[in-house]
Amino acid sequence: MIPASPNGGFGGFKYANDLPEGLPKIQDIFSLYASSSGWNPAPYWSFAVVYAHLRLCVITHGIAARIFRGQASSANAEAHAKSYFPLSALAMQEIEEYNENQSKL
Repeated sequence: MIPASPNGGFGGFKYANDLPEGLPKIQDIFSLYASSSGWNPAPYWSFAVVYAHLRLCVITHGIAARIFRGQASSANAEAHAKSYFPLSALAMQEIEEYNENQSKL
């Protein structure tokens, strides 16, 4: 089950207090990647998160369009189609958090 955000919405693992056993913390993943590649992706992580959410948002919006046209073939299409608004909200939330954490010069 995907954990909810503090306001009860769709949140993913960002707000999970306890990660599933065996799942490393994101800082550990960054350290491992940086040690093996010589490049730390941490400063660019917000961009990757926003891109991933918007990409899924577009995909799920396409599923919603197929439902509207009567062309959806998956039994799970309606459940997937409902996630495009929460995904866009998560992307906007990440953008807002990124902007808040940037120094104001």
